[in-house]
Amino acid sequence: MTLRVELLIIGDELLNGTILERNGAWFGRQLAIRGIQVAYRHTVPDTITAIVDAMTQASMRADLVVTSGGLGPTVDDLTAQAAAQFLQEPVITHVDALRSIEARRSAIGRTLTDADKKQAELPKSAQILANPVGTAPGFSITSNNVQFFHLPGVPHEFRELSSMYVLPAVDAKQPSAFKSHTWKCFGVTESGLATMVESLDSADIELHYRAHFPEIHLTAISNNPTRLKHFRQAFESVAGRRIFGGADDHFPRVVVRGLQRLGWSVGVAESCTGGLVAKLITDSPGASTVFGAGFITYANQAKTKWLGVSDETLIQHGAVSKETVTAMATGVRKVTGATLGIATSGIAGPGGGTTEKKVGSIHIALASDERIRHRFLQLPFDRERNRIATAYGALELIRKHCLEATTSNVETNVG
Repeated sequence: MTLRVELLIIGDELLNGTILERNGAWFGRQLAIRGIQVAYRHTVPDTITAIVDAMTQASMRADLVVTSGGLGPTVDDLTAQAAAQFLQEPVITHVDALRSIEARRSAIGRTLTDADKKQAELPKSAQILANPVGTAPGFSITSNNVQFFHLPGVPHEFRELSSMYVLPAVDAKQPSAFKSHTWKCFGVTESGLATMVESLDSADIELHYRAHFPEIHLTAISNNPTRLKHFRQAFESVAGRRIFGGADDHFPRVVVRGLQRLGWSVGVAESCTGGLVAKLITDSPGASTVFGAGFITYANQAKTKWLGVSDETLIQHGAVSKETVTAMATGVRKVTGATLGIATSGIAGPGGGTTEKKVGSIHIALASDERIRHRFLQLPFDRERNRIATAYGALELIRKHCLEATTSNVETNVG
């Protein structure tokens, strides 16, 4: 019998649209790759009555219930009180939870407040779920053989505690016969990826596409390991270098790892992306080993002063041109002493376009010892997405350059 899992989302701000709810979609995907579908999902307001009613209903039809939200320090965080009322038992201060909260506050030079202490006030029978990435602990309770996991609603905390406590409990209650594999791709549309897959034998394979702009993710699920293995080999053959990683990979981190493997560094010169390329690189742990400096040269004078782009180039070709962006890439490589120089220049929109250079016209260049690589993009998105796609395009130039160098080194060593 399939495990019946119910998800309860708590928060007024989620009902009125102030905050976009993300935990439900993420949790649903984690169950899907185990061959389990969320049986019910409810969003309820921040009232004890609504939470207790939802818990009561869930207890009559689910095997396992997960709640998200309502565990913070403010007066509208009522999940603990509601759970105690549901169990018909008192709320008490759990000393271990209080000490953990106090330790986190002390680590950042703050003293414990009454609001902090509130987060340790949980149902008497609650089992504490330590929270390594936040202040509020989660907790677990059991009623009529139904296990409830109450987790913070902050997305990164919800995911961490789900991975630590909930998903292992799901796996213990229903070991899955299903296996899955996820590929993350860049440089191909969802329809383009689907066309590739249509040519493959996907019998006994359940496929899930997910657009995570500007990436496309594909997950294949099957209870037949042999079929999944054959599909995996076939898909990777047709998709090739459009695949940048698997389920746990992040595009900028893949790029940083590629630079690290080769012992390379990169300097960044940005115009239309306004520092986004540098941000994506430095978001990755260990980025200091490959990134030393970057420039946001929005004005022409900055391009000339800091990167050495000539006035003649700017006058003759304009800021948004192959000539200017290659000069920027060459200049930033020289100024920073990096192995590679990467540069962006374009018209992100919504204004600024002309008949010759439309909104979405983007130039990216990469400079190395051996060559200058240039890429022109005509993007159709709004300003924000044009900037994101441009930043990814810059990182993709770096990734491909690293892949080619790695392949060349391997072939040289083999020869």
